[in-house]
Amino acid sequence: MIEKKIDYRRVLDFLEHKNSKIPDNLELLIKEVIKEIIEIGQVKFCHLTVDRNLVPDEQIKKNILFVLTLGAAVDNRILYYEKTYVTKAIIADAAANVMMENAIEQLEKYLQNLYETDTFYLTEIMCPGNQDIPLEWNKRIVDILDAQKRIGVHITEHYGLLPQKSVVGFFGVTEHQICKKGVKCENCTANCKFRKKSVK
Repeated sequence: MIEKKIDYRRVLDFLEHKNSKIPDNLELLIKEVIKEIIEIGQVKFCHLTVDRNLVPDEQIKKNILFVLTLGAAVDNRILYYEKTYVTKAIIADAAANVMMENAIEQLEKYLQNLYETDTFYLTEIMCPGNQDIPLEWNKRIVDILDAQKRIGVHITEHYGLLPQKSVVGFFGVTEHQICKKGVKCENCTANCKFRKKSVK
């Protein structure tokens, strides 16, 4: 359902090589590690709708909880390279982060197709540890979804995630569409109803 994708140029962004010429041997190494992470990654997720609002926002009518992971094999490969080949470890970590970004984007589109209608819309992703949401909610959401049993995601005693390349979060469902760009309308290039109302 979610395709494993890693964009080479996005990996370069993570490695801070976006606008620089890199040696051919490093380029080959990066592409080799990208291929490896794609092969061993196992993107899994679970989700559930709860008919209550988890954050103080009157516009949100209910929440869609989710847990997504790339699987233990990715973590294990990064840890292995940290002990044997540090350069590969850095590249593998960047590649896994790019895969995670892409997987989250695909999950959001999947949930939009399931839940968005002419009267209900999804908010931006909200994650424990961000947006004033307590990190402890990682355990709360993982337990509600039974994610340990379903997709192998565990919670550490300090509310971290194992595998580390995992994410816990939720979307709000509202009756009014909300802009998710995160920038002021006058600085945005989107041609949407929000900008049309704000920029004249």
